[in-house]
Amino acid sequence: MMRIVTIHPVLNGWTVKVGCQTVVYTDKSKFLKDLGEYLTDADAKEKKFIAGAVNKKLMNGCPVPNIGPPAHPNGMLVTGEPGIAPSSR
Repeated sequence: MMRIVTIHPVLNGWTVKVGCQTVVYTDKSKFLKDLGEYLTDADAKEKKFIAGAVNKKLMNGCPVPNIGPPAHPNGMLVTGEPGIAPSSR
C-alpha cells in the first residue's frame, strides 16, 4: 500500500519521508528513479529498499494511515507548506 510521501529540498539534495521513514538523496537521477519505482509498485520498492538499508536495525513498524480518498483528482494528496493551510491545486 502506498504511504504518504513528503519531499523537502535541502542544501545538497532532498529528504524524502515515506510513511514514518526518512530517506536522504543527493543524486537527482537516483531520487527520480526510486520515486518512479515506488509509484509503480510501492510494496515491492519498500521491501527492496528496506533489504538494502544501511540502518535497517533502527526500523520500527510503520502503520499505514487511514486518510481516505486523495484530495485531488490527479491522485496526489496536497498538504501545503508548514504554517499554510492545505489546499487543492
